[in-house]
Amino acid sequence: MQNKIFLIGGGEIKKGETKSVDIAIKKFALQKDRANFIFFPTAAKDSIDYINSMRKIFENDFNFRAVVELEGKEAAEVAIMESSVIYFGGGKTEYLLSLFDRWQLLPVLKRAIKKGIVIVGISAGVQALAAWYTDIEDNRAIWKKGWGIIDLGCLVHSQEKTAEVAFNAFKNLRLESKTQFVAIGEKGSWVELSESGKLYGFGDMWVSKEGRIQKYRN
Repeated sequence: MQNKIFLIGGGEIKKGETKSVDIAIKKFALQKDRANFIFFPTAAKDSIDYINSMRKIFENDFNFRAVVELEGKEAAEVAIMESSVIYFGGGKTEYLLSLFDRWQLLPVLKRAIKKGIVIVGISAGVQALAAWYTDIEDNRAIWKKGWGIIDLGCLVHSQEKTAEVAFNAFKNLRLESKTQFVAIGEKGSWVELSESGKLYGFGDMWVSKEGRIQKYRN
C-alpha cells in the first residue's frame, strides 16, 4: 500500500496559514466517502480551541474525531486502527512521545500505517514522526530520537541560520551518513509518497545533499 506523509513546519491553522497543505491532504485522503480523520491534540495538552480549529477545517470532508487522553488507551487504539488519516498536532513534543510510550501505541500506529493511511504532522507532530529531531536553543542544536516513522532528521519552524546550526550538529554526530536532514520553514511542508519518491511541497525547506544543505522553495 502507498503511504502519504505530510510534514508541516508550522503555521496557524485557524488563520489559514496551512491552507495549501490542508487542500493537498484532502486530495490524497478522500478516496472513499466520509473517511475517518483522527486528530491527536496531545502535544497541545488536548486544547479545546485547537480541536475546534481543526474541526472547522476538516469536518465537512471527513468523519472528524479528536482523540484526547481522558478517553483512555483502548479508545485511542480503536481510533488509530479505524483511521484513514492521522494528524499529529503541534505543541510540546514530549507530551506526545510520553503518551504513546505509556500506552504503547507506536506498534498500533505502525500496523495502521501498513494499510496505506495518510499521516500528517505539524511542528511537534513532525518531530515525533521523524527518526531524529531538534530545537535550536542559544544557537545550539541538541538532537533527540523520535519514532522513526519517517527516516529523516528534522528541524521545524526553520530559518536559514537555524537550518545551518542544526545541520552542522547533525553532521558532527555522524547522523548525516545514515539519515537525510531536512529543515522545514514556517508554513512549509515536506510530502513523501512511499512508492514514488519524495515531493517538495510548499514553502521554504533546506535539504541535505552531498554533505551540504540546499534550499528549496516551491
